[in-house]
Amino acid sequence: MLTILIMAKHLGDEIVHIVPLGWEVDRAVVPFETGVFRPHRVYLLAIDKSGDHDEHMKNVQRRFTKKVTERLESRGINVLTRDVDTFKLNEIIREVSHIILEEQNRGNQVYVNMSAASKLTSVGSTIAGMVHGAKVYFVKATGYSKTEEDVDEHGISICAEPPIEFLENFKFELPNPVGIRILVKLLEKGMTTRDIQDFLHNEGVDGFTKKYESLERPERTARIMKVKHGYFDKLKRAEYIDIKRRGKDNFITITESGRYIAYASGLVSSHKPQIQQK
Repeated sequence: MLTILIMAKHLGDEIVHIVPLGWEVDRAVVPFETGVFRPHRVYLLAIDKSGDHDEHMKNVQRRFTKKVTERLESRGINVLTRDVDTFKLNEIIREVSHIILEEQNRGNQVYVNMSAASKLTSVGSTIAGMVHGAKVYFVKATGYSKTEEDVDEHGISICAEPPIEFLENFKFELPNPVGIRILVKLLEKGMTTRDIQDFLHNEGVDGFTKKYESLERPERTARIMKVKHGYFDKLKRAEYIDIKRRGKDNFITITESGRYIAYASGLVSSHKPQIQQK
């Protein structure tokens, strides 16, 4: 399945925040403790078991995740945690995009805090937020921790008040919906032109409702041209796919840029969708 729809009661018009989390506390919780935001739920994205990182670093992160979770839950905020390797740009783009798409499909308003983790994580969460038109914001620090006690209480940054700055969204132009579906499928494996035609048929895409075997030669030629000019040429110009000749057919693979676009689509996630309600 390329898209996941989650059904839940009484969802819609809710406020949801996504907070990729590093070794921070204030930047993740102060906006909510002062009443600036009143979210229905907060997603915390942080390393737990994922990634090839040493156990000490993971233990430290778990401590910060636990502290932030407890602070938010003490204010009656529903917290959902997701184990994400926040040091991998593609994983941040993938997970933030997927959550945004899930919540927007429910009619909810999504905010992304891009300031509570590493610089790389900030880049990935900002890209994902802007691609999907979420409200991306930055929590400014009023100081920085100088002692272990300060770090334990506030995280790396100290925020005496929540000076929050919203970022102006840049417009990202994604491929058309069918082009996106092709890129997501190519994440699994490379495919021939015929494979992609069969995939589009199975997906019920307009113009591919008939099975390839039932087509006359002119119809087969027309369909090949539709795939080429309607999808391949655009994806190739954008450098999202590579096309190489293999026997009598073309073989299509996704490029690294194409992977980022597929992840940014919001249609890919390594986590099962869930909603916990109190």
